Amino acid sequence: KQWYQRRVAITAGDFSLADGAEEVTLHQVFVRFTNTKTKQNVFFIAQADLKKKYTIDLNFRSAAAKSFGSVGGQYSVDLIVGDATLPQAMVIDVATLNLEIPDSKEPAADLSKQAKPEITHLFRQPEKRPPQAISAVFTGLVLLPALVLLIMWAKLGANISNIQISLSSIGFHGGLLAIIAIYVNFFLGVNMFTTVKCLAGVAVVTFLCGQRLLSSIAAAKKAK
Repeated sequence: KQWYQRRVAITAGDFSLADGAEEVTLHQVFVRFTNTKTKQNVFFIAQADLKKKYTIDLNFRSAAAKSFGSVGGQYSVDLIVGDATLPQAMVIDVATLNLEIPDSKEPAADLSKQAKPEITHLFRQPEKRPPQAISAVFTGLVLLPALVLLIMWAKLGANISNIQISLSSIGFHGGLLAIIAIYVNFFLGVNMFTTVKCLAGVAVVTFLCGQRLLSSIAAAKKAK
């Protein structure tokens, strides 16, 4: 059949998966409109009511016109039924309609050829730092154990007789001081990436020098 309409209502009856079987609610029921000239497909979902009737109601004077891009003419209408228990989807030819679709106030836009909206990232604002006096007091408290250690060494007398004056010894102790200096710079404001790069080189040298220094100390003890 052919109709010339501005409003279409389609209702599908009850569905059974076999003759005499109990009626079931299907997972997917679509109505497909296909323009016979442009072959453009427009899909609508049929909703089931309490009586398991699947219905769509399209008013081409309102929102439905945008789905068709304000393109009227002859459309073939198919009912597509899908369910997990079906081996494949069922496609039922319903009718052929001549649709009169008024021009939409907003012409249909081809989104595939439009520029995507710009994505702007908003980074978290840095937290407010404490007053300089509080930072100075905290820094002093952190360094206080080191000062106490030096005072105790001076009173008790530090045993530095086993310290070797060699390239490995200078490299090891110098590496430790360099690592401490890098951490201090990081605390004062150097970013983490720069800190990691510096630590990577200094740590390797410190490890190699420390390994050679311990080997030489062990060899010296063994010789005694």
